[in-house]
Amino acid sequence: GADYVIANLSDPEFKLDAKTIPQFCNSIRKTVLGSEEIGSIGCIHIMGHLLLVEEETDVASAIKVCDTLTPQAQYECYQGAFMENVTRNNLVIHGMAKPFPMNEAGASLQEDICRQYTGLAAQACWRELAHIYTNIMRDPEQIQRRCSRAPTELAQDECYIHSMQVVIHDTASAKHETMVK
Repeated sequence: GADYVIANLSDPEFKLDAKTIPQFCNSIRKTVLGSEEIGSIGCIHIMGHLLLVEEETDVASAIKVCDTLTPQAQYECYQGAFMENVTRNNLVIHGMAKPFPMNEAGASLQEDICRQYTGLAAQACWRELAHIYTNIMRDPEQIQRRCSRAPTELAQDECYIHSMQVVIHDTASAKHETMVK
């Protein structure tokens, strides 16, 4: 478990791919939970974030790696890669990119990226637009109109539902901050 993770993280030749992502996540799951099931979906989402770093900000290359995973893992991997492209937490920390513009221009840029994909990848891409849309606006009707630009009803729903999750999370966090002070 932990030995596999430590050995591979210190190996400069270690590469995230269809073999290593499940091995890595299963190893972490086994270490933490004592089970090696591929139910470690959160880990796969994180691997999507890290793929964008490993692929040096090349979204298409990161998505191609996600494409090689099992269908169960693909969607989480796509979400992580597209979310990292928008939030850029890891990319900025590593000096690989500047913060993404969380405004109308950024929304338009990310929508253009999303239009390049179909199926689960497109659905995940439109879902992660929630992080931009909720930065621009908080009105559910306005967000719904923006999400309706997605090509499928499922992608529209994912976009809207995730946007509402972000709004609720931000509101709850703000209330918690106030109560703690």
